Amino acid sequence: MNEKLTSNSYSHAKLDVIKDKKLNYVIKTFDHDLSRVSKNILKQKQFSNKMFGSTSLISVPITEITKHSKKISIKMPYIDGLNGSDIILYSHRSNFISFLNFIESYFLESFKKIDYKNIDSSILLKKVDDIYSNMQFKISISEKVIINCINKTKNFTIPIGDCHGDFTLDNIIMGNDGKFYLIDFLATYLETPLQDFVKLKQDTIYGWCVRKLSKSDQTKASVFFDKIKALPILKKIEIEYTREVKILNLISLLRIAPYVRDKITENWLVYNLNKVSRDL
Repeated sequence: MNEKLTSNSYSHAKLDVIKDKKLNYVIKTFDHDLSRVSKNILKQKQFSNKMFGSTSLISVPITEITKHSKKISIKMPYIDGLNGSDIILYSHRSNFISFLNFIESYFLESFKKIDYKNIDSSILLKKVDDIYSNMQFKISISEKVIINCINKTKNFTIPIGDCHGDFTLDNIIMGNDGKFYLIDFLATYLETPLQDFVKLKQDTIYGWCVRKLSKSDQTKASVFFDKIKALPILKKIEIEYTREVKILNLISLLRIAPYVRDKITENWLVYNLNKVSRDL
């Protein structure tokens, strides 16, 4: 169980499963960028649980926070169930249909309460500079290429509203109780539901969650990815915010770079960054 949790951890935080009073808990320990970690924790704690018809959406509660000078640990109940990747690859068709319905309801709800704001490209350029400053290795796509892509448009009109921030399939759990749970919230440089949209694309278009799997599993997953992409609300978002999605998508992929630890991920990232930048 621990091995699987660690392999799916985006931030490479240390994850342990413990038993406390006959219940399983996850202990997640962070040892870098603690200021940002604190913001992520706060975002997860402040999330308002929702109901989509008869379906519940819950932020996995953080029951305990332990802070030290060089690390932060959080304690959460271990949720018995399947994450989005497991549902797509290994679960019964009925679970996938429930998952599709959840995705559609989530984005319909996310775009109900938005305000539009003109965003200067300087906000995006600062984020790019921050990312390149924190890279532990040099990817074969230069900062200049990314900057040129962003500078093609000086201003953007962005729908501002609540978002999870890292809405990948691995951060969505369908519990055995039938409820949906969100984990690993991310405080972003720009709070917009488009962040969740481009994070979902990271899986369904670019194959983030299946990048290390066999070709047969990748092919199997692509069939279900196509069904997700065909949801009317997702197609509508893609059409209405084409330019904004392309730019946020580029930065979303680039944000992975400081966390790269293996050659498969590095190759996956460079290939898709080049692909996206050419489209701009």
